[in-house]
Amino acid sequence: MTQAEGVSIIHEAIFEGRFVFTDQLVTMGANIIMCDPHRVVISGPSKLYGKKLTSPDLRAGITMVLAE
Repeated sequence: MTQAEGVSIIHEAIFEGRFVFTDQLVTMGANIIMCDPHRVVISGPSKLYGKKLTSPDLRAGITMVLAE
């Protein structure tokens, strides 16, 4: 969604804390606003930059590798 044209809203109703990695994507240049623990708003496209990051879990880590 960081590379899609326009504004996207993602709503996660199943897993608590799914969006804990979004702050690290913001440090890479993503334009993400966390509305609450279950919803984020992403504006794109964003130019992303490589950063040294740590991953809270495997899925989040893979997401950050794909984003870079």
